[in-house]
Amino acid sequence: MGLSEIWCWEKKETPAYLIKREEALDIWSQESKIEINKDSLFWWELFACVKGLAIWISAGHEFSTGIIQTQLIFSQPGYQEISF
Repeated sequence: MGLSEIWCWEKKETPAYLIKREEALDIWSQESKIEINKDSLFWWELFACVKGLAIWISAGHEFSTGIIQTQLIFSQPGYQEISF
């Protein structure tokens, strides 16, 4: 979601300071041959923000309390669960 406005800081029209958002969406649409549904895109951008916020809140809580509750699963020749 690098084209999302949350990565814009001061220049809302150029996410990550690369190219204009509308230009990026047009390029993606042309190359993928998929029409962009603006309402769906907005929903997914909002969902990504909420999910990111939840991750940061839980990480901050774990850091501040020193209690790590997150289970990490690494993909190797099978799954191996790691607890800290």
